[in-house]
Amino acid sequence: MKKTTLFFLALFISAQLFSQTTPTQMIAKMGRGINLGNVMSAPIEGNWAPAVEETYFDDVKAKGFKTVRIPIRFDTYLTPLSSVNYTDAGGNYIGSSDDYTLSTAYLDRIEQVTDWALNKGLIAIIDVHGDHWFWDSYNASKDDYRTGADREAAVDRFKALWKAVSLRFKNKPDELLFEIMNEAYFSMSKADVDIINPAMLSIIREENPTRIVIVNGGGDNTYKAPQQMESSFLASDNYLMATFHYYVPFNFTSSGKEQYTDNDWGTQSDYDLLDTHFDQVKTWATNNGNIPVLLGEFGADNVNGHDYSTGQDGDHGGPDAASRKEYHRYVAKAAIDRGFAFTVWDAGEESNKTIYKVSDRTWVEDIIDALFDGVAATKEFNFDTDGDAEGWGNLTVSGGIATGSTSVYATTTAAVDASSFNYAHVLLKNNTSNGMLRMSFPQESDNTKRTFINIDNITENNSDFEYIDFDCTGLDGWTATVNDIKFHVKDNGNAAFVADGTIEIDKIIFDANSSLSTSTIPKKLKDVIVSSDNGTIYVKGANLKAVYSITGVLLENANLSHGIYLVVVTKNNQTEVVKLVI
Repeated sequence: MKKTTLFFLALFISAQLFSQTTPTQMIAKMGRGINLGNVMSAPIEGNWAPAVEETYFDDVKAKGFKTVRIPIRFDTYLTPLSSVNYTDAGGNYIGSSDDYTLSTAYLDRIEQVTDWALNKGLIAIIDVHGDHWFWDSYNASKDDYRTGADREAAVDRFKALWKAVSLRFKNKPDELLFEIMNEAYFSMSKADVDIINPAMLSIIREENPTRIVIVNGGGDNTYKAPQQMESSFLASDNYLMATFHYYVPFNFTSSGKEQYTDNDWGTQSDYDLLDTHFDQVKTWATNNGNIPVLLGEFGADNVNGHDYSTGQDGDHGGPDAASRKEYHRYVAKAAIDRGFAFTVWDAGEESNKTIYKVSDRTWVEDIIDALFDGVAATKEFNFDTDGDAEGWGNLTVSGGIATGSTSVYATTTAAVDASSFNYAHVLLKNNTSNGMLRMSFPQESDNTKRTFINIDNITENNSDFEYIDFDCTGLDGWTATVNDIKFHVKDNGNAAFVADGTIEIDKIIFDANSSLSTSTIPKKLKDVIVSSDNGTIYVKGANLKAVYSITGVLLENANLSHGIYLVVVTKNNQTEVVKLVI
């Protein structure tokens, strides 16, 4: 196993570490994501694509995705309706959700897969996706259509599904989300979904009172679907997230099929139509208490209808290469620019919409480029020797170091992509007797106010440079592009800004890393080194108390696989948690 060493990634065991993540904070963390399509949503995993392995999540993480939506079908593993006698001799309904059992082995498999994602630091979504038997029970044109006692039985069977899932996953971290139904609007009316959503939410809340639940409406599809939900329902629960799917225009996105013939996309009218649709969703979300929005699916058929499993183009053509790439680029940008997260649709190389090829663990790179267009690894302000202050005020640059003698250092031209970069790092030398560094930026909900992040106990009268790390994840105003950013030097516990010396800044970095601390940085765990070698974690300079998985499971400190671990250490009667990636 690769040997890794991390220094000073210290987090207090506190309410802040384990506190519930709000939907607004979560949507900011989710950013760009992908669907594990056609795998667990098949009647049996492996029918439509190879069964998922842990390496899939390694590859997803390495590519820069933050979220994996996992479409799942439960029908095969849930007691069938035909096995239950739910009516009496008079045809009256006598059944209940207790008549149905979800396979423990299948729950074990789902837990294994979701834990793989969570242990890589990804956000995972359990999406009830392939259970058309339920939503089609509301559609008179479908074979599964049911009325009367048969309908009641179908509802109870669906309740049993959510009871089992809710109970099994109740102790998982916030980063596991539930999605009640996938595209039920093709068979269920607005009124139907308005009944089912709160019924299933009530079941989920019995075991998961603050887990984020993803919801959608009935009776209309694509960007109109979330707008069908009642405002009273959305306001009734503080942990809801809305979703919609986007495959407009279908004549283009499904042009690998014979009946759809529009192979190009990207005119001004194409852009304008998409912007109009996304603006409608944004306005609706704003009017409903700024409910966060996930674009749960979008995509277009493979170029020329290409089948990556056979290496052959399709018989009926398909999108041209430039149009397919541009469609993915523009939809992804439209979502991120409006503060939405997204999970692009990918169903593997045997499907008509391919991004990841499991056979050789490679990607359709032009689509990856499109999805991450404009995303840099970091946004940095390096103060070069030319005296350029990089747009920051109250700083004098000399020899690559920006020096300030006032208490506030500010810019209005930062242009930080908050959808990609949740962390800020200031490499500074604090030559004052003041021990707090504050970061602030305007709030989105009220731009006359600012959001503040205070880092206490920075080293005073310091002779060394140290990184000060700020976590902006999910904070009000940290969305889309942030330009107005200030750093304030303050006295600990003193409301006034104090400047009794100088601050020297080497660089300011915005990225997706929680810490840039190094061994030369004096932090609370000074001289403590946490490392791993051959699957065992070692601590030097403190006492190792316990090792937990990222999901909170106590582990034996041996034979640990690649992943993220929480290492509890004690020093000087203080208990700290170190996040270690091995």
